[in-house]
Amino acid sequence: MTILIVNNYRDQEKYKDRIQQLRNALKRLGESEVYELPFFKVGKVELPQKLEALILSGTEAHLNEDLEQYRTEMELIRKIHVPVLGICFGHQLIGKAFGSRLDHFDDFRTGFHSVEILQPNDLFSTWKEGDTVRLKQSHKDYLLEIPQGFEWLAKSEHCKIETMKHQTKSIYGIQAHIERADEINPDGLQVLRNFLNAIGKRAEFI
Repeated sequence: MTILIVNNYRDQEKYKDRIQQLRNALKRLGESEVYELPFFKVGKVELPQKLEALILSGTEAHLNEDLEQYRTEMELIRKIHVPVLGICFGHQLIGKAFGSRLDHFDDFRTGFHSVEILQPNDLFSTWKEGDTVRLKQSHKDYLLEIPQGFEWLAKSEHCKIETMKHQTKSIYGIQAHIERADEINPDGLQVLRNFLNAIGKRAEFI
């Protein structure tokens, strides 16, 4: 599967290990054809041929302060015809691209937290409604509402909109850093596997 990661970190060198974590997670799941594109090159270079999925990374940036730098990426999210998965900041970026507002906590939410599944839709296909999963959080900003045209898939005590999916397009947003799963808390890796499985099934019917 041909996957493109949009690297949203402003300091690409300092945070290169964060992108490597995502690459490593994809590699563990058998994905070897993974490309990377800095966010500031979106719209300036050609995307990989036969692109099958787009993953939007986290970042140290904050949309309410740095929105202008990411407008071209927001346009790409609205126009692209391949499945999209937004992680943390990428989740917020999808929300903003489709009209959501953002707010922020006074301090960062970090560590593994329980997330309640509201709809076992694609990302949570291996669980049932009402089940909880343990996912790694590392964020200060959050979406205030579900964007128009999206479904609400999961919530937690400290973040109402943990996960969402577009009603007609394969666009998914998840606030947690699912790529940072570990042996004690492996659920994030399963969520990523479910995403890959869902878009793989989609490709069979195109």
